[in-house]
Amino acid sequence: MPEDIQAHPLAPHEEIYLQAGAFLACADTITIDTRFQGLRGLFNREGLFFLRVTTAARSGEVYFHICGAVFETTVRAGEGLIVDNGHLVAFTEGVDYTIDRVRG
Repeated sequence: MPEDIQAHPLAPHEEIYLQAGAFLACADTITIDTRFQGLRGLFNREGLFFLRVTTAARSGEVYFHICGAVFETTVRAGEGLIVDNGHLVAFTEGVDYTIDRVRG
């Protein structure tokens, strides 16, 4: 299976969320913590926690692993995007998400 490594620069005080298995490395200016997904984590088969990756006063880069090709998109306020949760690797702070079962 094709794989990719993505480098993502973080500005001061920026935060992103990663699937736990995607994290590879980061600069020493980055703080890594966990974020509980709540009850949604019971249904997504990807784990109960995301990694919360943040910077303080200095910028830095985080590197994460992707199984397959990268498709990066911007979701604007008021828009929606449906993504299989097994393919969601990272997202920025402020993204609101729900998990639904596929019907039919």
